[in-house]
Amino acid sequence: MQLQPFYDYMMMFYGPYALYAKDVGGPFTLEEVKEATDRYLAMPSPFRPEFDGDTVDREHVRDIVLAMRGQEPWDYSFSKNLLNLNPNYKEI
Repeated sequence: MQLQPFYDYMMMFYGPYALYAKDVGGPFTLEEVKEATDRYLAMPSPFRPEFDGDTVDREHVRDIVLAMRGQEPWDYSFSKNLLNLNPNYKEI
């Protein structure tokens, strides 16, 4: 799966000088986007839709970055246990 187009899409909305950078408490870094995407993809499929790299995925990954930053997610309701399935990342 090629994820770079999705990372670019995320950065277009939440990266430096992006449309929603101020609304999320400052721009996302590429590292945050990659980690949040990995956490999202590690969630079992009954708890997340199939990944298409679309707006739904963008909003879910946005909320995971917010959770990683200790902020309240905007829309997506998820369990932190699901986000902590990937043992390569510290628990949030």
